[in-house]
Amino acid sequence: MGMIGGGEGSLIGPVHRMAARLDGLSELVCGAFSSDTAVSVTTGAREGLERSRVYPAWQEMINRESHLPGDVRPHVLTVVTPNHLHYGPAKMALEAGFHVLCDKPLCMSVAEAIDLQETVKRTGRLFCLTHNYTGYPMVKLAREMVLGGEIGPVRKVVVEYFQGWLSSPVEMTGNRQAAWRSDPSRAGIAGAMADIGTHAFNLAELCIRTRSGSPVGGPPFSGARQSP
Repeated sequence: MGMIGGGEGSLIGPVHRMAARLDGLSELVCGAFSSDTAVSVTTGAREGLERSRVYPAWQEMINRESHLPGDVRPHVLTVVTPNHLHYGPAKMALEAGFHVLCDKPLCMSVAEAIDLQETVKRTGRLFCLTHNYTGYPMVKLAREMVLGGEIGPVRKVVVEYFQGWLSSPVEMTGNRQAAWRSDPSRAGIAGAMADIGTHAFNLAELCIRTRSGSPVGGPPFSGARQSP
């Protein structure tokens, strides 16, 4: 596995690395962890990587790693950057022959989403988007209860995702995580609706749609719109 983003101070990068190691089937072999070269180098050193495989830019990493022998180069590249840097790295990685594991939301616009979909089809690479809450046992149980009719027809769905740490302007204090999340040019114009709301939308659809794709209990909800 190679990683783009997730350097020192990252919220989700360390979580990805920990999760990837739980079953002992993944090994981190390279990374472009930050646009700050010093941060990328420090992260790579702490992860025990060879210095030659720690990069200052994701473009350089994808290009150089794609030319390594098949038994050396990573099988999959993980994209754990701020939202505005999902599309570019994912597209370049797919075109370089890598499978891609990308954090949500998929990208910043419908046009980018459609282009990524076409790129996946054209390259034949695997692409995974991390809507990870679908793996929780209680979510799986909720889905089975709904699909089994235990609660009757679904008429209304209420989904909440609390993000209390952003209730005050901590981006003004130098908090890097808050800085990009409060910046529409990096987080997206939908703000929290796309950044974390995508999880809520994903869970609602998971639990109310049958295997045929039809909603349980009646027609689609009038207010439902899916974002990238």
